[in-house]
Amino acid sequence: MGAVVQLTADDGHVLNAYRAAPDGEPRAGLVLVQEIFGVNGHIRSVCDDYAAQGYLVLAPCLFDRKEPGIELGYSAETVDEGRGHKADIGWEGPVMDIKAGVDALEGAPKVVVVGYCWGGSLAWLAACRLEIDAAVGYYGDRDVEVLDEDSPPGEGFLAAVCRDWEAAALRASAVCERVAMLRFGVVLSARGGALARMLPPFRLGLGGRLGSGRQYFPWIHIDDAVAAIQHVMDRDVRGAVNLAAPEEVTNAGLTWSLARSPRRLRRDGE
Repeated sequence: MGAVVQLTADDGHVLNAYRAAPDGEPRAGLVLVQEIFGVNGHIRSVCDDYAAQGYLVLAPCLFDRKEPGIELGYSAETVDEGRGHKADIGWEGPVMDIKAGVDALEGAPKVVVVGYCWGGSLAWLAACRLEIDAAVGYYGDRDVEVLDEDSPPGEGFLAAVCRDWEAAALRASAVCERVAMLRFGVVLSARGGALARMLPPFRLGLGGRLGSGRQYFPWIHIDDAVAAIQHVMDRDVRGAVNLAAPEEVTNAGLTWSLARSPRRLRRDGE
């Protein structure tokens, strides 16, 4: 079990953070960035799970900039409330709070930042501005919104990078007959990649959904991805193309599948 500690950001703001320590020397320090629901019981349990795997974990309470102690459950009403808190707080303060967590982990072999939901966008922003060894955003900051090729881009660093990439690619239309821009879901294959990273916790009985589990998880099998690329090359396809499986899958649905069939996935190689 962890404990609540206090951090001080560069602007003098004092905030709480949940700290979970491993038994023995840490493998690395990890700043875990919350969802729009605050550092609630679920986020604390994720911290404890990482600590059990050997990481020294800090989860800064970003909502402390508005009011200390904000912890929300998972419902349609709390989604709206959490979005309101996020909008009130903005981006600059939370990045300073993440930096306070990174500074507090000084002395760890490495320091990484892992973000969920809103925290995913903040993790990318932290990677641009802070001295850290790695940063990961598990899913985009779009909650349960259904997206297609005509949907507007999201907010944050990663969305801006993709927007700039596509704008640069479109300049090729001045010299090329057509330009197609492929937007991939998570490419899954038992031969490696994301699935190889996701399966081990489930094989150990430690896997679980992230937050509410209602977040969409766009994915595509590697064989379908290759076939889709070939299709785009061989036919008169232009503009943005989403490459993802046709059926909508949420994080909860993916979790259920992985929890029920990790051995089959490993044996069949699919």
